[in-house]
Amino acid sequence: RALVSPGFSPIEDSQVGKLVIAAMRPVDGEMKLIRADVTDRTTSFVVGIGRPYRVGGDGEVGDVWGGVMIRNSGVGFASLLMVAHLVRLACRNGMICPLPEAVLLRRRHRALDEKRLRRELADKLEQLPAQLRMAGDVLRASTGRRVVDVEDVVRGVLQQAALPVRFLAPIVDAYNREPLPTAFGVSQAMTLAAQRFSPEERLELEAAAGSYLQRVREAAP
Repeated sequence: RALVSPGFSPIEDSQVGKLVIAAMRPVDGEMKLIRADVTDRTTSFVVGIGRPYRVGGDGEVGDVWGGVMIRNSGVGFASLLMVAHLVRLACRNGMICPLPEAVLLRRRHRALDEKRLRRELADKLEQLPAQLRMAGDVLRASTGRRVVDVEDVVRGVLQQAALPVRFLAPIVDAYNREPLPTAFGVSQAMTLAAQRFSPEERLELEAAAGSYLQRVREAAP
C-alpha cells in the first residue's frame, strides 16, 4: 500500500479513460488502443489517432502512428501525464514526440478538477494532428544526421536525462541489431531496448529519445 500525503487525490483509470474520450471528440479520425501496461505503480496506455502514415517515403523510418500516451498512478508514484507519442509500426518502438510542446497535460493528484482538465486537454488536442506531422518531419531529418561514436552519444543522452548507465549495454546491443549510424539510429536503438524494461523505465527511455532528437533538430544549421 502506498504512503501518500493528506492532499493526495487519486483519479481512477476509468475516469482518465472517460476524460480522454471526451476531450478527443473534436479530433478527426478514429482512436485505437495500441499499447497498455498495468503495474503496481502505474497504468499506462497509448491511443493511436487516425491512420498510420509514411515518413520520408521508403527510407529508414517507414510507417508511424501518431497518438497520445497516458500514464496514471493511483498510489502516488507519478503524476497524471499525457504526451504526444509516435509508434514505428515496423518494430512497435514508441517515442515521446521530439517537440518542445509534447506534454499535453501533467497534473499532480491533488484537488483535480475533471471539467477543467477536459477543457485544457481539448485545447491541446486541437493542435495534435499538426504536431504529429511536425514530429514526423523531425524523424525524417534525423536520418540525415550522421553519428560517429554511437556508444559515446548514447552515454551522453543517458546523462542528459539523468538515467542510469546500466541502460547503455542493452541500447548498444539493440543498435547492433539495426546499425544505422545516424541520430535516428540512436533513437531507434533506445526505443527498441526500452521494450525490455518496466513500463515506467520504458517511458523514461522513450522520453529521452524524443528529447535527444529535439536537441539534434535545434542544433541543425
